[in-house]
Parts: sequence; structure tokens; C-alpha cells
Amino acid sequence: MSKYFHFSVAPVINKHKRSKRDCQMHQKRLSMDQKRLSCTKRDCQMHQKRLSNAPKETAKCIKRDYRMHPKRFPNAPK
Repeated sequence: MSKYFHFSVAPVINKHKRSKRDCQMHQKRLSMDQKRLSCTKRDCQMHQKRLSNAPKETAKCIKRDYRMHPKRFPNAPK
């Protein structure tokens, strides 16, 4: 799994690009991480919403992502 997080230090400017990539990673992860199947599916849908830059959805998405991947989102709201 660790090889998928090499882009975790991407600057905030690349947030939307990173979000799209997160979504692709979640799609790949569905086949190899069965324990988190429902969680990754939901995250993928949230990432798609985040690309539209809707503030409410973005806040929800970052909170959920923070719980799943705290190292990837060090500045996310808790």
C-alpha cells in the first residue's frame, strides 16, 4: 500500500489533481483491500464531488479522508 502514497506531500495548489488521483487509487484498492471495500467506494464518490469545489462536500470529504488517511491530510479538520 505504501507505494501509493508517494504523492502525499503534494502542495495545496495541486489539491484537485491529487483528489482525482486519490479516486483512481481507491478504485484500484477495491480489488485488493476487501476489508475497506465500502469505505473506499464511498471515498471515491466523495472525491468526485470534491473536484467540483463545493465547500460543504469538500469539508465532509476531508474529514472522512482524515480519519482514513491521517498522514495524507495533516492539516485536515478533526
